[in-house]
Amino acid sequence: MSMSGHLRILHLRASPFVGGPERQILRCAAFDFGENVQQIVGSFVDEHEGKDLLDAAGAKGIETVSFSPGSRTALAQLRAYIRKENISMLCTHGFKADVLGIIAGRRESIPVASFLRGWTAQDWKVRLYEQLDRSMLPFASAVVALSQSQAEKLKAPREKRHVVTNVIETRELSADASAAARRDIRARFGLPAESRVVVCAGRLSPEKGTKYFVQAAQELTSHYPDVRFTIFGEGIEKASLAAAVSGTPSIVLAGHITDFKELLPGADVLVNPSLMEEMPNVVLEAMSCGVPVIATAVGGVAELAGPDPTIVLVPPADPAAISQKLARLLDSPTEARSFAAAAQNRIRTCYSPEKQKSELEALFERLLPAFAPASTKPVQSVRELPFITVAMPVRNEEKHIQKVLDALLKQEYPKDKYEIIIADGESTDRTREIVEHVARTAPLPIRLINNPRRLSSAGRNIGILNGRGDIVAFIDGHCIIGSDRWLRNVADLIQETGAACLCRPQPLDDPANTSFQDMIAKCRGSVLGHGLDSSIFSQDNERFIDPTSSGAVYTRQVFDKVGIYDEAFDAAEDVEFNHRVRQSGLKSYISPRLTIHYAPRADLRGLFKQMMRYGQGRFRLIAKHRDAISLSQFVPPAFVAWMILAVVLSAFVPLARWAFLGTLSIYLVAVIVSSIALAVKHGFRFLWGGPVIYATIHVGLGVGFWKGLFSGYKPVPVTAAARSGV
Repeated sequence: MSMSGHLRILHLRASPFVGGPERQILRCAAFDFGENVQQIVGSFVDEHEGKDLLDAAGAKGIETVSFSPGSRTALAQLRAYIRKENISMLCTHGFKADVLGIIAGRRESIPVASFLRGWTAQDWKVRLYEQLDRSMLPFASAVVALSQSQAEKLKAPREKRHVVTNVIETRELSADASAAARRDIRARFGLPAESRVVVCAGRLSPEKGTKYFVQAAQELTSHYPDVRFTIFGEGIEKASLAAAVSGTPSIVLAGHITDFKELLPGADVLVNPSLMEEMPNVVLEAMSCGVPVIATAVGGVAELAGPDPTIVLVPPADPAAISQKLARLLDSPTEARSFAAAAQNRIRTCYSPEKQKSELEALFERLLPAFAPASTKPVQSVRELPFITVAMPVRNEEKHIQKVLDALLKQEYPKDKYEIIIADGESTDRTREIVEHVARTAPLPIRLINNPRRLSSAGRNIGILNGRGDIVAFIDGHCIIGSDRWLRNVADLIQETGAACLCRPQPLDDPANTSFQDMIAKCRGSVLGHGLDSSIFSQDNERFIDPTSSGAVYTRQVFDKVGIYDEAFDAAEDVEFNHRVRQSGLKSYISPRLTIHYAPRADLRGLFKQMMRYGQGRFRLIAKHRDAISLSQFVPPAFVAWMILAVVLSAFVPLARWAFLGTLSIYLVAVIVSSIALAVKHGFRFLWGGPVIYATIHVGLGVGFWKGLFSGYKPVPVTAAARSGV
């Protein structure tokens, strides 16, 4: 029986043996989240399944529970166990666990996280169960993907999606240990002592694509008589594979062995020919122990390989591609070793158990408000973490800056690994006083530097030129940072994606928004309010992207290549800078993990002034970069100019009056249709508020563009203050 106040989390899995998914579950269940959190492993047990998993869990000191294999009985037992043992949350793994767990969780009012361990579709019965599983997933509290690429494809709402990556410990093998593994794998299966061994391992079922490995091996046997192609695993395709390799002694069916992980370092190459896969454990195992890998580019495998591939990727169902790449590695041991070393380093830096623990913590925190993990939660060792400069251009932010600084000081990131530079645009309120007060007791450097030009572009340059970070992240003085892991997410994403620029969603959804501000936020977030090609308000993107509208975090490489901010811009300076980043060819990546929340302007006057500044910035952008010209940028200024011209002409030319009324009618139809769409979703107030807000946005952009045209664009040198840090 659980103790009062303790959180008990049950991992549920139907499992006939302990394979890759089960090892991931056991690793997750063994993490120590503090004395108030206990994890349990449960399974459905009969003579064919469940016992091996529970025995393995017990050997690790993990509490276990067994349920009947019959679904109806198991459901009743599961519900009774949840009540009796005060289970706080269910983590379900696989279709049987998902279906029964979601039903039990909803009836007992506890959250359920369904982990997508893959669907095999191996026969009609399994396909039926898996379809039932898919239909149940919308009722889970969270749907957990194994990779970011899998998460992107989920149809679940963004707030339900989560990622807990498959990971593995890096195996640093000595020369003697590697030599022993080479001897063992050859001796075990009667292979020549000097032979080279290419392995393929996994369940022998259609989705694993083993037959394509066999076809590739058969093509190579005559060219590489010293190579032995060894297939590990059991399954429904074993008989057909045995028939296919009959008469080919260099292809060996080794069956399922429990210590495959120990023999794997003795292989020369691992091939993973799966037709459908997410984050294959056998590939992780090979990478971790320094065995070069050839794998099909399916699911999350390309993500696992990384931006500079550490895996030789081939198309699925293509034995010719497998044989071609395999021949290349067999002919070039140096290249094979290079891939293996790069892969091992990728595992060490991007797929460590600490990363999985951090992702699991984030899931528990989302679903369990009482979850309070231990305070020390490194994703990687401190010396591997990059130093981050947080640069904040501010002016008159006394209402908000204390909260922003508090959020930055609470970041779960080593305090000796980041600094805060505040470029103050000669504030006339208490901004400087608040910053100085916080800086006196802060556990990390907070530097207050004067920004006499009072421009955001100049303030950003102050952060770049005076910061000592490997990464520079720009934060405003009036925002809500979405997570205590924000800086950690920055470091992780830079490392995982290889991107030089990170883009952040900036939804205008401050919890303190008034009803009118909420209307402004919804209008600005719509296509008519902000455009089709902008990523700044959307929290649905997790991908490489054009950074123009949302880039905000940069490695030093970016400034070395494209320079710093143009101080001729007092608005849209980030758009102009990000345009140069895009032109340079540097990679940019956006993730909802970097979300920063903002409040829109409080009234129409403030919104109009903001849009005017943006319009002026748009003109300066295209004046400086002719390749940035797009038709959409000319629509607001053309609309404003035509409205003024048509009104004047209407006094003299009757036709102009009809043209004016026609144009106005088309515009009103567009804004009314968009306002009705918002009203259906968010309330009838948009029927009157939408047209007024849209008109303010569009006229403000148009007037600002003409203001920019008349004032012109002249380059401005970087301020002395920015360089000196006074």
